[in-house]
Amino acid sequence: MTDKRTARQNSLMWARLNQISNQVSWHDKSYDPEQWKQIFTAMMDGQESVPALEGEGVIFIAKSGTRNRTKQWHIDLETYIEAFCARQGVVFPADEIYDSYPEVNK
Repeated sequence: MTDKRTARQNSLMWARLNQISNQVSWHDKSYDPEQWKQIFTAMMDGQESVPALEGEGVIFIAKSGTRNRTKQWHIDLETYIEAFCARQGVVFPADEIYDSYPEVNK
């Protein structure tokens, strides 16, 4: 049986992704939390690129989602996200994380 992520890890991940979505414009584009999750997952696991279906550009495919990942994988993801945020100047108000995601306190 896989040692899956905890509710706390999941809550912290979404709190951080929401803050990134609110504070970071990447190459003049804004992304929602789900898109940021896909970006970080692709960076963690590698990715495959395929030609776009209509012939212009490329599509990058992350290998899989985060639901069935191990606790250690989520620890590594959190470390990666924190490093990215430090470089981008993202601020995480502690009270907002705990107020918005009460299950973090468990």
